[in-house]
Amino acid sequence: MATRKKKGLAGNLAGSPMLTQKQRRTIIGDADGDARKICAHKAGYRCERCGATQYLEHHHVTLKSQSHWSVRLDSLNGVCLCRACHAWAHSYRPAFLLWLSQHDPARHEFAVSPRPVVTNDTDPTARRDELKAEWEAMQ
Repeated sequence: MATRKKKGLAGNLAGSPMLTQKQRRTIIGDADGDARKICAHKAGYRCERCGATQYLEHHHVTLKSQSHWSVRLDSLNGVCLCRACHAWAHSYRPAFLLWLSQHDPARHEFAVSPRPVVTNDTDPTARRDELKAEWEAMQ
């Protein structure tokens, strides 16, 4: 009878444990939540485009589907927008990038700069802990 390999933590080349997909998603989700809170706090809990204070959402300058988690969690990758402006940002990306270039050139540069391809999926735990500490320091 053949034995099956057990799922779970396995050692990587550096000797630290590798995370399962579920653990990685949980850690990145936690970190993304803290990044969202930090973004809203830095924007003064207002939409950065129109100034609305309700229905605020976190827009990723470099789209989540087109980037590695380390880019997704970068502090330059977030813009606090209301629901209507967030829909506008997704529907009219060229107009959003033009607005971003005028509103915040550093984040615009982040959005249009090519990203290196990440071949090794490192552990997101450290970045999650950094974001948590940054959020706690703001309170």
